[in-house]
Amino acid sequence: MTTTTVAASAPGKVILFGEHAVVHSQPAIAASLDDLRIYAVIRHEEVTSNGMLTVNMPNFKKGLVFRAPTASCLYETNITRDVAQGVVAPTSDEVQKIHKFIRKAGASHSSVLRVDEVEALTPLFFMMNGIIPALLNATSSLSLYVRSEDLPLGAGLGSSAAFCVACSAALYRLREKTGIMGVAVDRNTKDNNTRPERASLDIINAWAFASEGVIHGNPSGLDNTVSCYGGAVYYQKDAETGNLRAFHELVVPPLDMILTNTFIPRSTKALVAGVHKVKEDFEFTVDVFAAIGRISDQFRKALDPFDRGYRDTAKISQLIRTNQSLLKAIGVSHQALDEICHITEQMGVASKLTGAGGGGCAFTYVPPDCKYTRDEIREKIEESPHGFKCLSSLVGGTGVRYMNPDTIPSVDLARIRKQTTDKSLPWDRTLQYILALGSLTALGFVAVGNMKKK
Repeated sequence: MTTTTVAASAPGKVILFGEHAVVHSQPAIAASLDDLRIYAVIRHEEVTSNGMLTVNMPNFKKGLVFRAPTASCLYETNITRDVAQGVVAPTSDEVQKIHKFIRKAGASHSSVLRVDEVEALTPLFFMMNGIIPALLNATSSLSLYVRSEDLPLGAGLGSSAAFCVACSAALYRLREKTGIMGVAVDRNTKDNNTRPERASLDIINAWAFASEGVIHGNPSGLDNTVSCYGGAVYYQKDAETGNLRAFHELVVPPLDMILTNTFIPRSTKALVAGVHKVKEDFEFTVDVFAAIGRISDQFRKALDPFDRGYRDTAKISQLIRTNQSLLKAIGVSHQALDEICHITEQMGVASKLTGAGGGGCAFTYVPPDCKYTRDEIREKIEESPHGFKCLSSLVGGTGVRYMNPDTIPSVDLARIRKQTTDKSLPWDRTLQYILALGSLTALGFVAVGNMKKK
């Protein structure tokens, strides 16, 4: 029988300026985290009958098992299945229907699924049914393997977006290599850290964004865009129409930054909803969003080599401090984040939260003229009794990539093959879905980066 194995990886991201305001039509600036990635491997095998779908995420702590007949994973939907005609996220009612469908599909082959496990499977099922519906039948066996490469979960670094982008890319590559629905690529084509073509990137990003909507309700699209295209970007979207107002790839000079994980779990969806409530209750919130947007514009202007701001490290530090104060004003900071800001301020350097806030991560800018070294500042942060930790990554690196499965760390291809073919494979509850945000703690990190246009 014919088999096809594909793989993809996608990076996390760090928002430098504009979080939350970007959901309300203001610009934001963000960059990818090249060394903190999600990997997805999919193996498809043609069988005569009784094909099975297996999902495997072996390196996470809490358990989730899902194994079901492949044919039972195709559900009826009003969502377009033509990936070339744009993608619409499912409505809340459709999401609830997918939840019920997942429980039914896995009832005879999986343990009883927890609520968060069903929610974790939902964006994956949404993408499978949209990208590879022709393979969801009794003559297909599919094995999906997903793992994190040091990307902290639920920490404001785009882990859910990286999951959606990596899975979207792997599914689309499978669609290409199996030649279904009019797309044909030689299945023997070797993928070696290959960037998808621009047209493919746009489709991958569209499905990832719609899947982010399943998870977060009303995402800005920034996280998945940075994870998909990589580098550093200036991003602005119209909140009313959903249309992109501005998207610019940025050339950012080397920035020495420390990013610290507070280990405080939080829900992006709840924080975004909370900010919406603040906006409804207090009219001044619109002015706060506008001020945050102007900070993004000021930083972008400071990158102009003909503007003295390019070397004005004091200006960059002040933008960071001001952005943090405005985020605190709308209620998305946290005592732990405030403590990081206090520690670094005593050393003369500026910090702010990154991502949704409420915990998660903060970053600290270490200017060239700082009297303390990065290692000294990092040591001071980690001396805190709050247990802050750090990890390293290149900032502004590559986006999503088609991968050679043999090159992905810790991938056991023999086990993936066994999962595709063995109907009697025993399972234990050793799998953890990355989308169960807020339920895990993970490492923080230090990022020292050359942000360059890719």
